[in-house]
Amino acid sequence: TLLQGMLMTKLKLATTAALAVLLIGSAGFLAAGSGKSPDEPKPTPKPKSQNEAVVPEKPKPSEPVEVRGIVVDPNGKPVAGATVRASVRNRTIETTSGPDGRFLILIPTASSVLPTSDPNYPCVMALAPGFGIGWVKKAFEPGPSGEITLRLVPDGPPIEGRILDDQGRPVADAQVKVKAVWVADGSSFTNWAAKPKVREDRNPLRDFLHLGFLWPLAGSIGPDGKIHRIPGPKHSPIETRTGADGRFRLTGLGGDRIVNLIASGPTIATTDFNVLTYDGPEIRNIYPQPNNGVQTPPVLTTIYHARNADLVAGPTRSIDGVIRDEESGQPIAGLMVQAGVVEKNLPFRIDNNVLDVTDAEGRYRLKGMPRADSYTLEIYGIWDPLTPYANASFKTPDQPNPGPIHFDFTLRRAVVVRGRVTEKGTGKPVPGRFDIFVFADNPFTANFTDLRHVTITFRTDAEGRFQAFTLPGHGLLTFRADQLNYRSSVGAPTIPGYDLARNEIPIRGRNIRAGIYHVLAEVNLDPKAESVNLDLQVDPGRSLKIHVIDPEGQPINGLTAEGTIAMGQNHPAEVAGSIVEVVGLDPSRPRRVTVFHQGRKLVGSVWLKGDEAGPLTIKLQPWGTVVGRIIDDRADQSRPLALSAGSNTPPTKLEEIGIFPQGTIGGGVAADKEGRFRIEGLVPGLKYAATALIFREIIIGDLFKDVTITPGEVKDLGDLKVLPWKP
Repeated sequence: TLLQGMLMTKLKLATTAALAVLLIGSAGFLAAGSGKSPDEPKPTPKPKSQNEAVVPEKPKPSEPVEVRGIVVDPNGKPVAGATVRASVRNRTIETTSGPDGRFLILIPTASSVLPTSDPNYPCVMALAPGFGIGWVKKAFEPGPSGEITLRLVPDGPPIEGRILDDQGRPVADAQVKVKAVWVADGSSFTNWAAKPKVREDRNPLRDFLHLGFLWPLAGSIGPDGKIHRIPGPKHSPIETRTGADGRFRLTGLGGDRIVNLIASGPTIATTDFNVLTYDGPEIRNIYPQPNNGVQTPPVLTTIYHARNADLVAGPTRSIDGVIRDEESGQPIAGLMVQAGVVEKNLPFRIDNNVLDVTDAEGRYRLKGMPRADSYTLEIYGIWDPLTPYANASFKTPDQPNPGPIHFDFTLRRAVVVRGRVTEKGTGKPVPGRFDIFVFADNPFTANFTDLRHVTITFRTDAEGRFQAFTLPGHGLLTFRADQLNYRSSVGAPTIPGYDLARNEIPIRGRNIRAGIYHVLAEVNLDPKAESVNLDLQVDPGRSLKIHVIDPEGQPINGLTAEGTIAMGQNHPAEVAGSIVEVVGLDPSRPRRVTVFHQGRKLVGSVWLKGDEAGPLTIKLQPWGTVVGRIIDDRADQSRPLALSAGSNTPPTKLEEIGIFPQGTIGGGVAADKEGRFRIEGLVPGLKYAATALIFREIIIGDLFKDVTITPGEVKDLGDLKVLPWKP
């Protein structure tokens, strides 16, 4: 294995003795020139103290930042008495604008709030009677004036809906909260609503601006430097309760928007609803489900309700229990618990609106789950060194009766893996993220009653140090650097079960793609160990310069190139000048580099084995084009068709295979209503194959293969029938 021979030494927490640790690596991890076998253990020099390098410093909360600004109405006039609220995940921070509309609000830094990955943090919003809500993101960057401006918008028609149960009866005293608001950017929702009801995008709102009010989980770094996780804020700035007739009314949201509401109550499941804030009929977004071997509904329908709609919430059920340590039997506090419904013919999903955090007695209770016979619970550790527990998933026993479900279970204490990620050759720290998995043969997952295991993700700090928590036993650590200019899949070939053709590794419950990571490390962690050290290296590999000339032999600018990095063959990059720099070359992983000039419709390509002694030259030539028409004899022809490169028959010579170029979204090309398609930017001489898809995601069969073109040729493939894939 990749990390055979790793020695695990139990820490004596009560002493100041240095850690006895052993760094194990493969040739992909360690600096060149060691002269040792990849499987031979290599000791790490003993640190001078327990706090040196091996143990990252505890995070410390930072002082809050002053944010100054002014609230104005749609005409730019100051608004006095407006509520100004900072969108912070672990508590509500509010103030009020003064007579001149100005305000001062103290907001925690991102380093004090979890999660910290939001690039728009912090968001500051303003509300005032008679207006619609306005907000500013990245409020720590106010601009030259030093102030942010919160501009309110004209209020739209109120949301005047009604909450009903599944029997059509009004639900009195239900709580209705605004969870999020979606705003069109550069267009309007009325224009969006005019598009066809069958849409290509599973989440059509992703292109719109989003403002979140409520988060299921909140977290922060306390004065003691420890991470504290609690359920998110219970109150939204805009919320109400239903009357005896189930009706409710919400104002202050603005017009031409979509609002995500949460309705909850003791007799109904906590339920999301998307509601329009303008007068118009409901919108039904219909999206097909992938056929991945699981029997699922053919389509997924999302409803955007009219503002005065009846909103139906189904019956509810609660889940409670106690979580204890597997060895000591002691209750575990601070674990987050969520659940998803396990229901035949429906895709599994976690209910993000219902969660709990275990108390000092290890107790949890999930109220507001939709009624079902069984659930999958997902448990998330707080990643604190004092209570390290890995994420896990459990399935509750089937219980058809509608009463509460009581489910106790135990967790095995995790092993803390500490180390540092550096760049081979330079020793520079490398920022990035770890994903941690377990293998199916790991005995410490035997009590996990759900096949899946919740992926655990960690990040390195500015010095490349990391502190991760994982189950003992057979596991897999994968690292992906923020910068993609490194060799990918390093370490993967030595991991048991590795599939070279697919570049995949089987782990518990599924396969993972090795190609999306830079380093992969197999571990076998001693259950008696409390902490181990593991340093990793990313390998920049070789680099190569390619000079690009036009058909007349002259250098040419204005280029884009694909294949310049190891991760993502279709990752397009703009080229500065006429020289393409290729990085992360690896002789064990040849790849194709293709260069385009869009304006002159030129293309050139080279197959790199990874050991070339450049520089090389690519001479561009007119690109090829194929056209054709898909004969669609399916019963339901309302779903749009697309093409994607590839075939169900694996190619024998990768160096002969062409892929669709960048500019074909997601590597796919849409067909028109008549099934006609046009694919440009093809490299003369390469062999192209294509599959047919619906909604650019679900493959329905092969279309063509081994198609070649000559420079400048437009090849008409005529009418093509889909050849369905056999199960």
